[in-house]
Amino acid sequence: MALMSKLRHSRPTRFIRAGLRWIHRHKYREEVPIRCVVSPGIEFQIYPKGELIDFLPFFSLFERTEMQLVAKLLKPDMKVIDAGANIGIYSLLAAKCVGDNGRIWAFEPSQTTYGLFLDNLALSSVRIVAAHRLALSDVRGQLTLRSENGFGDLYRHLDYSGKAAAGDVVETVDVTTLDDFAAANQIDRIDFLKIDVEGGEYSLLKGSQRLLSQSPNVIVMVEIEEDWCLRYGFKTDDAFEVLRSLGFNLYSWSKRQAGWSTNESELNKSRTVWATRNPKLLEPAIP
Repeated sequence: MALMSKLRHSRPTRFIRAGLRWIHRHKYREEVPIRCVVSPGIEFQIYPKGELIDFLPFFSLFERTEMQLVAKLLKPDMKVIDAGANIGIYSLLAAKCVGDNGRIWAFEPSQTTYGLFLDNLALSSVRIVAAHRLALSDVRGQLTLRSENGFGDLYRHLDYSGKAAAGDVVETVDVTTLDDFAAANQIDRIDFLKIDVEGGEYSLLKGSQRLLSQSPNVIVMVEIEEDWCLRYGFKTDDAFEVLRSLGFNLYSWSKRQAGWSTNESELNKSRTVWATRNPKLLEPAIP
């Protein structure tokens, strides 16, 4: 497990976050939306509900770089997949960027979190996001969605083992592949795929190969960490190899250089990896 991941999931960190949650549940009322400003002219509102409330004090830092990059890369009329939507931050951001003629298909399997997601869509009257209570993988049917004892809704993951421990939060969810979903819904290509599925990236990509092959100009954004992949018996390199086999080049964002990097060591250290067949598609992100 990487050092930063150990720190994020350590008992002291969880204790600190529990304290912050208590403070902000008194500062913010759940029924009163908060304003999330990504960049000048791009903002949205969400209800302060779910585990995201832990990060409200640090919203200026929480995935700030990633959201700003997405805002620069998305264009009007694009077709977007949000895999692992949680309460909908990236779907709401994408809706601001792709406009009324764009399309967004979002997937969040957790019943509770899916309900929060729908509330946030209704808050802004977003109509171009099609939300689905589904998990995406390389299998079809039903699986257990699991959150280990002490973890919240940001860390739910598909459990193929069926060996939940005492205190774990589990629920049965429907699972499909992105390829099957796309075929059933007449989606012939996409322009942007965001993946945040807590270790299930390799399986999701395996189940998305046909759609990715049909989408020559797609940009893929993958939030991925080695220790979360290992719970599935895979490595980050396995997910990377699926993308490379489909002709993608992989990039990480270098804050120091304010540009894209293909350095392998930086890729392996980055929590977010970007993939495209055409590097020119990433140029709008460069200052």
